[in-house]
Amino acid sequence: MRIFNMIVLMLSFSFCFSQQMTKSEFKKIINNSIKEKRKGERRGSSTSHYNILSNNKDSIFFKTKKVEIFTSQAAARQKGLCRTIELEFLKNRQIIFYDSQSCNEPSSGLIPTRKNLYKYKIKQINKQLYIYFKNSFNEMKFKVVSASRKLLNGKNYYEIEMERIK
Repeated sequence: MRIFNMIVLMLSFSFCFSQQMTKSEFKKIINNSIKEKRKGERRGSSTSHYNILSNNKDSIFFKTKKVEIFTSQAAARQKGLCRTIELEFLKNRQIIFYDSQSCNEPSSGLIPTRKNLYKYKIKQINKQLYIYFKNSFNEMKFKVVSASRKLLNGKNYYEIEMERIK
C-alpha cells in the first residue's frame, strides 16, 4: 500500500509540472523573447536567457515528428545541444529560424534567407494549442503536447514538447 501511495504521489507531481500551455502563456514567452532581444541590442550585447531554441542535429527540427524547444540557451547547453535552431520572433507575426552550431570552435551559423522567414499563427482549439509556420517555400504545423516550467541558475525557463501535424 505504501508503494502504491508513493507512485500515485509521483505521478500527480509529474502531471502538475507538465501541463498543457495556454495561448496567452505562449504569447507571453514570445513577447519576453522580443523584449529581451531589443534590450540586448540597445546595450550592445546579446542575452541568452530568453532565447527560444530547439535541437537541430541532422536537421531534426524540420524532419521529426516530436520537437522540443527550450526558452533558455543555458538549458539547451546543459542538455548538450550543439546544433540548434533559434526561433527569433519578430513584429507582425513573423519568425526567423537561425541554424547554428556551438560545439566546434569557432561557433558558426547559417545566414538566414527568405526560406528561413515565416509567418506564424497560434491557435487554441478545444484546450489544445497549435502553432503554424508558413512561407512560400514550406509549411509546418505543430501541436503543443506538454510544457514544463523548470529552474536553472535561479531563473525559470520552459521545456515545451511539440508534435508535428500533417
